[in-house]
Amino acid sequence: MQYHGNAHTILLRAIDDLHVLPVERNYAKIIPITQSSGTGKSKTVDVVGFSSPCVYARSLGKIILVPYPLSDTAVRNYFYLAPGTADEVSCKAHIRSFLSSLFASAHLEVQQLIPMGTKTYVQMAKLFYDLFADMPQRMKFYEVVVKNAVKTHSQNVQQSFQELQEGLKRRCSDWPLTSVCPILISLDEVHVLYTHRKIDIGSDYTLYLRMKSVLNEVVMCAFGVVSLSTASQIPRLTPSKENAPSVRERDDERLLPAPFTELPFDVHIIADPLVPNTATLTSVGTLEFAAKFGRPLFYSSYLSRKGSEASMTDDVIMHIIREKLSGRTWPPEAPAKLNVSSIAILSARLLLDLSPAAVYAKQFEEELVRNHLRMLYSVHENRQTIVTGSSPEPLIAEASAQIMNYYMNGSRHMNLWDLLMEFIDHGLAWQGAIGELIGRALSISAMDHAINGLRKVCDLKYQTPVRVADYYKALLTDDAWKDLRQSIPANRTRLSLTSASKTFEDAFEDAYFHFSHYAKANDSTPMRDKYAWAIWLRGTAVVCQLNQDLTDRMAPIYFSSRGNVQFQ
Repeated sequence: MQYHGNAHTILLRAIDDLHVLPVERNYAKIIPITQSSGTGKSKTVDVVGFSSPCVYARSLGKIILVPYPLSDTAVRNYFYLAPGTADEVSCKAHIRSFLSSLFASAHLEVQQLIPMGTKTYVQMAKLFYDLFADMPQRMKFYEVVVKNAVKTHSQNVQQSFQELQEGLKRRCSDWPLTSVCPILISLDEVHVLYTHRKIDIGSDYTLYLRMKSVLNEVVMCAFGVVSLSTASQIPRLTPSKENAPSVRERDDERLLPAPFTELPFDVHIIADPLVPNTATLTSVGTLEFAAKFGRPLFYSSYLSRKGSEASMTDDVIMHIIREKLSGRTWPPEAPAKLNVSSIAILSARLLLDLSPAAVYAKQFEEELVRNHLRMLYSVHENRQTIVTGSSPEPLIAEASAQIMNYYMNGSRHMNLWDLLMEFIDHGLAWQGAIGELIGRALSISAMDHAINGLRKVCDLKYQTPVRVADYYKALLTDDAWKDLRQSIPANRTRLSLTSASKTFEDAFEDAYFHFSHYAKANDSTPMRDKYAWAIWLRGTAVVCQLNQDLTDRMAPIYFSSRGNVQFQ
């Protein structure tokens, strides 16, 4: 499946920047890649494999997504059986044996696959890529690596790597300059390494930290490591200098690379931009259209099932997203309580930013990113502070809406207002923004109520556009709606006679809202018509910055009598 975006080139630059650092400033040439599920971590490294020989060890956890190889069981088991991390000498010897055998086995493959001096660097990278893309070859390769690691117990990682590198150089017609990191090791689902095994309980170290220590011993070698993990327990993955157990890692001269989070988002819309005067009131509510927004997993999943019965494809994909968002099997068996799962579901539509003053805020945010599709925006240089949030993704909002409107035993699975009040009472909401949060909840509830009253809805029910009149009828009391529908413009002196005499209901007869969730604006840009039409298509309403002039939030309106959706 075609890869979109430029995240792989940004990652390559980050690797090369780390590679050229003086040895005394480099603790270990390892770039941690961390982000929410479905954002293309593995695929980004997969694409990097086309441009640099990449020795894969995707073995340290389960690989669920079909487009990517299965886990390397032999390697995973090898690390599981490592001596306890409290036994520094034996544990590090175990890791050295693996790395030494890995490079030695790769060198043997080079000798068999590549004649002397016949390949360009790019061609060589492709050979490595094809080798590890073939699952039987891949499994056989790692079985040999593990077998030799156990058998020989070789400890000379530097020598094994240099022999591999020299073997490659002799066969390469354009080996990269020293400013380029020529060889990478990819460790996927690396959280298994920094999770204490029973044998490690009581130790300050994890297998991941011991591996970094071994990599420090060979930091002068021309290879780098990328470690991939769904963001969780950032301090364990990338501990700050103050908390790093290694004295060398705490050295003031050392540069510890920040986690890499710049992964693909909205890439399918960027590759195939929205076109004015094309989308309709029904097309915006299809899976094919909505899946293009947000993380690449959704549209890739749609494309992989394209050709199947449409309703079945919708059901399968939405079922997966509901379970990923809630972190639980679907359907639910009990009413929702205020916990990480319900916060994730509500935040997907209402933007529940956790107050940093709340005791459990950081713990909740890490769990939300790890198991509930929340995005990790950045990690502070102190490696302690993280910034996360719910990005505007229509399919996640649709899954949230389906969960929020699911009935069991005659009542809703989620009592929105009880949960929100508990969220506020526990001090989890930002002080000073509670009124705005309640406003968002009222507007989303009104949209849901209006949609639930429609006879005909879109394929994705809660992506259905709603007439402005129906929305306000759902939002207001009967008396307030009666007053509004019969009202006439307050600025009628500036209008034509015909427009000035129109009631609200007549003026907005063919007008539609289309929003299932909120997104946060950095400035007033979304207010402009050339952007607002795209926001309408996305099914998003906008939360303005706190204390912004004139308004707290904005929802574009589309007039259907003027043709298909466009910015004029």
